[in-house]
Amino acid sequence: MQLPNALKTSFALAWPISIQQVLMTVLGMVDVMMVGHLGNAAVAAVGLGNRIQFVIIVIFAGLGTALSILVAQYWGAKNIRGIRNSVLLATICGSALLAPVVVWLWLQAEVVVAWGSPDQEVIALGANYLRLTLIALICSLFLIIFEAAMRSVGEVKTPLAISTAAIALNIVLNAVFIFGWGPIPAMGVAGAAIATSVARSLHVSMLLGFMLWRRHVTLPRLENLAVTNSLIAWRRYLLLSLPMMVNFGIWSCGTFVYVMLYGRVSTEALAIASMLTPIEGAMLALFFGMSSASAILVGQKLGANDHQQAWTLARGFALYNPAVAMLVGIVLALNYQYVLAPYAALGEETLRLASQILLMMALLSWLKVTNMTLSMGILRTGGQNRYCLLSDTFGMWCVGIPMTWLAVEMQWPFIWVYFMVYCEEIVKAILFFRKLFSRTWMHTIAAAEH
Repeated sequence: MQLPNALKTSFALAWPISIQQVLMTVLGMVDVMMVGHLGNAAVAAVGLGNRIQFVIIVIFAGLGTALSILVAQYWGAKNIRGIRNSVLLATICGSALLAPVVVWLWLQAEVVVAWGSPDQEVIALGANYLRLTLIALICSLFLIIFEAAMRSVGEVKTPLAISTAAIALNIVLNAVFIFGWGPIPAMGVAGAAIATSVARSLHVSMLLGFMLWRRHVTLPRLENLAVTNSLIAWRRYLLLSLPMMVNFGIWSCGTFVYVMLYGRVSTEALAIASMLTPIEGAMLALFFGMSSASAILVGQKLGANDHQQAWTLARGFALYNPAVAMLVGIVLALNYQYVLAPYAALGEETLRLASQILLMMALLSWLKVTNMTLSMGILRTGGQNRYCLLSDTFGMWCVGIPMTWLAVEMQWPFIWVYFMVYCEEIVKAILFFRKLFSRTWMHTIAAAEH
């Protein structure tokens, strides 16, 4: 597969994934926008609640990423039994790990939210929001697993269609529960949480219903239960997925530490971060699809032991994605005033600072796209989890977080506090490119099963 043909194939895989991710990110933005009229505390509470859930979802996305790699390689090797076994193991593992987390969040919601802000109003609103969205968190686990499996066998349009319907419903329910309608009273922040949980429940119901109706190739059968007794199968999956969960967990916890540092600056700074994080997320989501497509295509080539084609694809994606991200960032920077228009109710000073940070974010987001492509879309497909874990950990916890903490302690303006976050991206890009061009990451990791 030559690179031009590969790019064409990757676009076919990527655009539904990217659109779905953008829609999910925009949904978080809509939650923040719809409670904007309630003030900075409400915006900060919703943003903080979403960030806490984001930390947990990203950790469990490690399960989905490991599953995606295995399914892509099994699909390349035409091993259907291996695909179904992997999906079953991921579901069992994820459910067992998530259960105690949900109980802990229910009991300790105020404590967890207080880590991100000392403002008592933010704590009260955020804790209630967090408890009411626990159902959505549970549903997200199953969506991560089954969507990852479907994408890795090339089915990307169905998850997009179902997700679009669920997101549209969520927005409608937001309007109903936040502002009130007929006999339903206005619930504000709590209404946003209820709408999210109801819509996410319907989302997972529609997806599983479709898979059962079509008897989908990735859906485990009764005969696949035998794999739960296989120590070899468990070892193979856990050795791939647990390091990814740890890696993703270290990264996502680091993002929450950044939020905690923003909260130490002021509630206004936390509100600005809550506004802008979904905007940056929407931009990164545009390239999440290309990174996922890279992982699928490179993984399939590795599964078929075609290492030369895997290298050609990897090198092309590593250069193409950042270049396009730069262009998208320039377009965003030139139109920043339109992006911030929905937040006019937050006040002139808040918007002035938000616009400065948004410009910086737009012009530097290509660094995050670079690292996402190299780590998630290339190196991990060859089983380089340990290297990615160490690189991510060093960049974030030894460079980015200390620099940001220092800026907060020295009481620098918030724009410079926010800039320190990008120090980690520079370090990680150097480490990832070094590994990429060494070519030592190319390994076939999905063992044959019959």
